[in-house]
Amino acid sequence: MKLYSVLFSLVYLTAVSEQVVKECSSDNQDCSCKDVSYEICHNPPASQELHVGSLEECIQNCDIFGGFDSCNFLLYVENGPNENCKLIGDSTIDQYLDACGVVGQPLRDAYGSCVSSVAANSCAVVGCDPSTCHKCDVNDKCGLYSQTECQKKGSPGESSDNIPNFETCLSLCTVQQTSNPFTYVTYDKEQQECICYPDGLRECVITVVPYGMSLEDVEHCDGCLSDADCPADTPVCSVLTGQCVECEKNGDCTDASKPLCDLSNNICIPEDCGGCSAPTVVCDPATGECKECLVDADCTDPAKPDCDLTDFVCKPECTQDSDCAAEDYCKLPPGACEFGCRNVGDSCSNINGDIGNCNGNHDCIISGDAYLTKVTIETRDCAGCSSLKVGSGASITMTNEPPSGKKSCATEILDNPANTDYTGQAVFTNFEYLSTCFMFSLSQKVTDFKVKWTGAGTWTPEKFILERKSGADWPFCCYNEEVGLTLSDGEEKVFTCVESDASIGSNC
Repeated sequence: MKLYSVLFSLVYLTAVSEQVVKECSSDNQDCSCKDVSYEICHNPPASQELHVGSLEECIQNCDIFGGFDSCNFLLYVENGPNENCKLIGDSTIDQYLDACGVVGQPLRDAYGSCVSSVAANSCAVVGCDPSTCHKCDVNDKCGLYSQTECQKKGSPGESSDNIPNFETCLSLCTVQQTSNPFTYVTYDKEQQECICYPDGLRECVITVVPYGMSLEDVEHCDGCLSDADCPADTPVCSVLTGQCVECEKNGDCTDASKPLCDLSNNICIPEDCGGCSAPTVVCDPATGECKECLVDADCTDPAKPDCDLTDFVCKPECTQDSDCAAEDYCKLPPGACEFGCRNVGDSCSNINGDIGNCNGNHDCIISGDAYLTKVTIETRDCAGCSSLKVGSGASITMTNEPPSGKKSCATEILDNPANTDYTGQAVFTNFEYLSTCFMFSLSQKVTDFKVKWTGAGTWTPEKFILERKSGADWPFCCYNEEVGLTLSDGEEKVFTCVESDASIGSNC
């Protein structure tokens, strides 16, 4: 059969049938990951070959030799030759099973979920819900326990030749479950033969047990259908794995000293999750996992006061304005929502509904307030400034002292690209240049007025005029009082600012 014909059959069968699939049964050996079987395997050289009276005795010998790396796993033949216990030390179970010519496995588990391919650890590509795929985990307690040289009983339900791989074979039998009583599949790698069966009944010659697994473990590695199938120390039959576990929810843990179920290992643990440490210091009683936080109160760092209930980590209250309410902006750092308008120059309204513009301190400035509307710079001299590039010039930082506490602002580099700003007088009114100093409050004394020069040349400033209320109020005048004061690239100097009056004049 050609591959495209197989794939067409899978899609067609999926589309035309909606019948309920046959349920598996532990009596039919077609429900558990431990019902995976192998045939035509090549036994590796044994480090020890022994005659034993039982599987338990073979396991005991493996425990002894495994202590000095001479038993990775054992092969036990109950009614076999005289040396019926072979201890393998120079290869792994994976290598042994990969070399087997025929592999068989259940199609679904006891809860109707598809069982994953032992070759690819993924479920059939058609006929299965990927979200409920039951993966046979080779790392779990029974993951490497296997049976080999298994002769399948009964007649095949349907055989297909020229199937290129086990994954295609698995899909072919899975999709036919809706119209046939198939619950088990075998695949011959060499013959490329796929066979669907109505059960998993078989007779196996060899039991394969990894080093470290006890006889009790082996006895409970055939899966479970209900809690009644499980021993006292692992009394819960896991819906997800079909294995006996200690717990699946907190209610399964009856020991008061271990009231939480660790869902990653399905074991009961103390209420501190077994001991939580930084950065995951909080125990989640719902999952038995250590997390950074469960509620905001768990977040003690003022810069990260909010608990993200998706990732359970502490985060800033905001990272951008849109994280805050409409009347707030995001203050960075620390990332806290505070009352105020957002972008410099935006139209805004105050608590009385008056319309104004947003300044750099997120205050809504209303016409008539004593705010900065224009900065005028007068230059005394600028030696070597003819080579100034765009983006060079002076920048200003200043502080005021309102009753609510000091506030500061800073301009960008003051450079009108179309003008020569540092020969005589230059005017700046645009908020793109004034930045956070745009509409900065000038109702109180200006302190800490600092000027920095960036670029070529040696600049000698004369004065700075800080216009208020579009000239309706006397300006602040900031003077160069130091004899010979100059600034070159990267230098910053402090200037003295005074409030003008009739004796000084509006031009300072």
